[in-house]
Amino acid sequence: MRFFLFFIVTLFSSHFLNAQANCPNPPAVPDSIGVLSCGPGSLTLKVNVPANHTADWYSAAVGGDLLKSDSLSHTLTNVQSSTTVYAVSRDLTTGCVSDRIPVVATINAVPAVADSIGVLNCGPGSLTLKVNVPANHTADWY
Repeated sequence: MRFFLFFIVTLFSSHFLNAQANCPNPPAVPDSIGVLSCGPGSLTLKVNVPANHTADWYSAAVGGDLLKSDSLSHTLTNVQSSTTVYAVSRDLTTGCVSDRIPVVATINAVPAVADSIGVLNCGPGSLTLKVNVPANHTADWY
């Protein structure tokens, strides 16, 4: 049993080392295009890669699950808080891959609703409408 296990580990290690040796110049890492959202939702992350390359998406910087392969975008559904996934650039000719880079989906808090200030007018004339908004916010009128 020990010989069999040693053979498998040696065979795998040899194959892995040979695969790495065939990629003396790994591809450049992809350019990350993260996204921002005000509040939870579905978000699509994107990367740019060189010509004749594709992207693969992972759940962790090292190891983790393959989330999607052969795609320049990855959609996250029902994202409740900021989330990071990782992408690699893969050369379609050689199969060599770049280092993983983080691609971030940032969820910002939804701004508070403005408080309206009631205005009354009896008869003709102009009215000035006002609202109170939190600090560092502005109101848009529609």
